Amino acid sequence: MDYDRSKIHYPDSKEDGAEFFISENWVVTLSDARCALPEYRRFAGLRCEIQVQTVLDQAWAEMAHDTIYKPMADVGFGAAKVEAMRKRLRKVMQEFLLPAGYAFDKIASDYAQLRDGKAMFDSDALGVIRACTDRNSLDDAVEKFSNYVLPNYDDYIAAAPEIIEHAVGCSNPRTGDARRAAQKVFRRISRDQERAVITKICRILETGCLLYASPERMLDALIAMRWTTATEDERKPIDDFTRHFAKHGPAGTWQQVGPGLQRLLVDRIACFDDAAFVAAAPSAAIMLREALSSTVTGTSWQAESVTLHTRSVAVTEDLKAMRRDALHQLERLHGLLGKDAAREDVRHAMLAAGNTPNNAGYTDLLGEVIMEDLAHVVRFFTAVVPDLGLEAKRQLEVDLHHKFYAYHALPPGMADKPGLVAAQGVG
Repeated sequence: MDYDRSKIHYPDSKEDGAEFFISENWVVTLSDARCALPEYRRFAGLRCEIQVQTVLDQAWAEMAHDTIYKPMADVGFGAAKVEAMRKRLRKVMQEFLLPAGYAFDKIASDYAQLRDGKAMFDSDALGVIRACTDRNSLDDAVEKFSNYVLPNYDDYIAAAPEIIEHAVGCSNPRTGDARRAAQKVFRRISRDQERAVITKICRILETGCLLYASPERMLDALIAMRWTTATEDERKPIDDFTRHFAKHGPAGTWQQVGPGLQRLLVDRIACFDDAAFVAAAPSAAIMLREALSSTVTGTSWQAESVTLHTRSVAVTEDLKAMRRDALHQLERLHGLLGKDAAREDVRHAMLAAGNTPNNAGYTDLLGEVIMEDLAHVVRFFTAVVPDLGLEAKRQLEVDLHHKFYAYHALPPGMADKPGLVAAQGVG
């Protein structure tokens, strides 16, 4: 390849008709090794120019060659017609050939990705992820699966359990076998490299097609993933994903199913035996805390912006029952845990029942529910405070004072509402 003589022609608006001319002109010659062969010696030093264009560009260039570059030279004849043809040629390129070229290029790119994805799918891409024995190969396998295979599943619902199981390396966190299966994924990866891989796996699981396709499996997978970690730095992406998974939202979906996901998660956690519940405590506390949130969040995307939407939950009997059951499970977990540090996370989760929505507006009925649930939490704390250590008592006192200042007097506009007054009085 003679790079000095090779050129890439870009559109040049200064030259008439050249504003659409795009071409790669590569100048090549035979290599010294090739020219050393007897049958090729006579071609030594000979150069050849290879012009690379799309078929559409070439078709336009063929048509434009005589009308634009070599028009009729007869003076006084056909000038207006030639100019009209030039304009029509430009219009054809602008309105048809350029858009068609971009569309063909996109189709070719999509086909190449689909072809690569199909090859990985046929070769058991999930098995490749699970069989990785070092960080680099695992990182590469996860990246390729995320880009080429995952977007092309025809039935996400049917495939979700297997994808989750292989991506995390486990299917049931309530057994020792599940933990050992999860550890196989990471067993030869140094601890200082794990977070990058864990983040990539979370990104796969967080994909819209998988996030809610199999909630029970996802709950188990998140707990099992956390079991494989050793430091808070490694746990952070898992905890962030757990929080995102369990929150109320997206707003459009919540309008249709309400707290259906939170109801499922609370019920699933309620089925854990004591040992499994203690083992799953950090993840379970995050999910139960999100169940007690009063804010629904969602995002909408445009070409140049992302808009975050927030609203308050709608109060229904299902919501009130789900919140009360979530509090009962947190009370149960608090009783099972022996260390104050672990129980502090549970108490913080319970206090979320007293948080108002992030946006300013919410109904009087929601205000009543929040204050009634908070009063329930305060009664529970009053009962368990004798069993707490000195520092835990001090921190609890600080937390409760914050809630007291928020609710000891209703703000203007609420003080004349009988329901809110009654709920505030109970607290």
